[in-house]
Amino acid sequence: MRDMMVMGVLLGGTLLIPAVVAFTERVVRPGLRRIYGPEGQLGSRNVQRARLRTALTVAALMTGVAMVLSIRAITAAFSQDIGSWIQKYIGGDVYVHSSLNMRVDLGRRLDGVDGVAAVTPIRYLDVKRVLLEGGDERLTLMAVDPTSYRKVTSFVFSGEQGDPARLASRLAAGNTVFISSVLSEKYGLGPGDKIRLATRRGERDFEIVAVVVDFYNQGLVVQGSWKDLRRYFGVNDVSAFLLKAEPGQSPREVRERIERLYGRSQHLTLESNEAIRSRALGLITQTTSLFDVMSIITMMVAALGVINTLTMNVAERTREIGMLRSRGMTRRQIANMILAEAGMMGLVGGALGIVFGVLMSRTVLSSMNRMAGFRLEFTLPLAGVVVSLIIALVISQLAALWPARRAARIRIIEAIQFE
Repeated sequence: MRDMMVMGVLLGGTLLIPAVVAFTERVVRPGLRRIYGPEGQLGSRNVQRARLRTALTVAALMTGVAMVLSIRAITAAFSQDIGSWIQKYIGGDVYVHSSLNMRVDLGRRLDGVDGVAAVTPIRYLDVKRVLLEGGDERLTLMAVDPTSYRKVTSFVFSGEQGDPARLASRLAAGNTVFISSVLSEKYGLGPGDKIRLATRRGERDFEIVAVVVDFYNQGLVVQGSWKDLRRYFGVNDVSAFLLKAEPGQSPREVRERIERLYGRSQHLTLESNEAIRSRALGLITQTTSLFDVMSIITMMVAALGVINTLTMNVAERTREIGMLRSRGMTRRQIANMILAEAGMMGLVGGALGIVFGVLMSRTVLSSMNRMAGFRLEFTLPLAGVVVSLIIALVISQLAALWPARRAARIRIIEAIQFE
């Protein structure tokens, strides 16, 4: 469905091209005359002489620019939301984990290490959500101790939901959970609703007291208290500890002290949370760069379209070019006429690409929000708009260099005799 909407948007834009080219050519003609001279006016008018061929070339440029802009807008929305979550989710200064689940009392020993301000445990557990219509859904329970958790980092609440301290206290009291914004939007759940989980003591309803931003396990996660973890799931070991260093203490030095004291005996692995955040954000950047490659390929195809169109136009107007040369037009003026024609195509293709790129990105994000269950906010990438238009103009001019050179090198006698 989403693909059909995108195709519909591009098809609609392609059908509008002939009318848009005619209107834009009249508006832009004086500007091209100032840039390229009188021959720029001739080049501008030439775009309407082979309308079908011009429309296809402009459509290719429009598609390329639309892809560049829409990909930038979509990746920016992902990067902004996920990047903001990572910065807050991976809190504290040091992340401690092991190949085996750790004992809770290790937290007290870590808290006693010189330079450690606070320690909080985290336990990840696979659970099943019991669906009212029958069946179940696998989720991840992230159990925390709300009191110590807030000393090290903070919960990432989705929007304004009240006092964070009060919400954390309600979670600590038990029989309550925070759910991710993914689950909230996917199933229409919110504060005050119930979610039923299968526990070792049977099926249990937990009250939802808040919605948090959490993309762990694709957002299929609920956050519960350590109290409920022990009471209902019979678990009291730790997947990881988050540590916060005291002010003025170097996280690297704190990490080295812990490694000397407990690293080997407890089989611990310690990492800087800043390094983890940087690595995660780097992976996001690498992923988005793959989409830029797709945009480059699309623009290369559009450039080939410009070369093909202008080459055919030059071939069809060989006699005309010869007559213009015989009337005194220089080789440079002939080249400028071809460049002006290409610039007109680039301008129209770039402008339409920006318009339909915005429409495409909003359409895709809207569809993803409905299907995936989480909300990505559309932000118009102003830098992307400028870059996309510049790319269209530069591509059109570079692609026109060879046809322009060929047109300028046509000999007058041979051109006049050309059939």
